[in-house]
Formats: sequence, structure tokens, C-alpha cells
Amino acid sequence: EWHSPIGMPYPKTPWGKPALWVKTRKRKDTNRWVLRKRDWRLMKK
Repeated sequence: EWHSPIGMPYPKTPWGKPALWVKTRKRKDTNRWVLRKRDWRLMKK
């Protein structure tokens, strides 16, 4: 007899995104070479 698959075709998070094999988190939009933010208030003076 054939086994029919039951449920989702692949694991998902509770929010419906794929849980395995897929990067679900985005990297922050920070540049590795920027060490710290410039304080524009100090630069204006």
C-alpha cells in the first residue's frame, strides 16, 4: 500500500515561514567597516 503524506510538505514556523533549509532572519543593514555612528549634532558646531 502507498503511504500518503499527511500535513505540511516541509516544516514551518508558527508564522508559516519555512523552518528548515531556509534562512529566516535577515542580516542587519550595518556595514562591517563602520565602527560607530557619527553624531551629527557635534559635527554641526
